[in-house]
Amino acid sequence: MPIEAWGRGFDKIAAGCKEYGGALPTYDIGGAGVMVKCAACPAYLALLDASRGHHAADANATAGENGSSDIGASQSAFQSAPVALRTALKTALENTGKSADADVLEKILAVYRAMTENPRASLSAIARTVDASERSVDEYVAVLKLAKALRRKDGKRFGAWEILM
Repeated sequence: MPIEAWGRGFDKIAAGCKEYGGALPTYDIGGAGVMVKCAACPAYLALLDASRGHHAADANATAGENGSSDIGASQSAFQSAPVALRTALKTALENTGKSADADVLEKILAVYRAMTENPRASLSAIARTVDASERSVDEYVAVLKLAKALRRKDGKRFGAWEILM
């Protein structure tokens, strides 16, 4: 790695915090290394709340109670996603000729979140997590790869998903 690229991660973290209204991280440099503490930004907390609310609405609808609209929840979750990811996903979907409706975008984001939480997860495990078929998850992963949001590193069996956005 060229020396001029060293330390760029800190600049990217600070830029991301600024872009999404989060507090700048604090750094603790000691003899054992560097510890970076990042507080959750409001956009992430809104996404988390929307995700929890979306699941609660599904449970209420199953129980026969009125819940919030799935489309509204999907749009808010998509709007809470990072700008670069939203743009890349829309472009990738346009390039594949697939519909960029709210339900599809929500499922793609659910797959993306599942891979972020467990980079070593298999497609079948992710399918169970997001309640989708393996074929659908495979298509969503293809869109995420086309959007350059992730890639598979070190093969199917022993590899992991590398999150790029």
